[in-house]
Amino acid sequence: MCEIANVFMYLEIEGESIDFQELESSFKGLEIFQAKKGEKIIKSKRHPEIYKIREHDFWNGCWECKQKEGQELDELISAFIDKYLYDKNYILTLHDRYDVNMYLSVYPVENQYYMPMPKKIMSRLVDINMDIGFSVSHLQEYYDGSYLDK
Repeated sequence: MCEIANVFMYLEIEGESIDFQELESSFKGLEIFQAKKGEKIIKSKRHPEIYKIREHDFWNGCWECKQKEGQELDELISAFIDKYLYDKNYILTLHDRYDVNMYLSVYPVENQYYMPMPKKIMSRLVDINMDIGFSVSHLQEYYDGSYLDK
């Protein structure tokens, strides 16, 4: 079955005095990035002199997957929820303590990409008080059409 997109799903948590160890053990399997309040956020590798100071602790967990032909994006979102956001009470507790968001970055193979969001998946996200953001970028031109193979 042919791949139609690379999909990265992120869980982002920002706030004061984040317990990084708790999050790391709660979300095993995610690729993790974390930063403490006061650290520099460099805007561009070409211009490291342009930066701002992080105002809050920050934790980010990323799950990468490939969308296959015939597979809907909501199936992947549902799999992410089932694997990482299944404990509704814990997720709601995190919302009480921190700013918690989820977003997706989708890199389709083709120029057109259809992204339905059925009520069922939206209802699951509302149930855990989760906002979701999307970023769709067509990167084929940067990788000579073969970025999915890399």
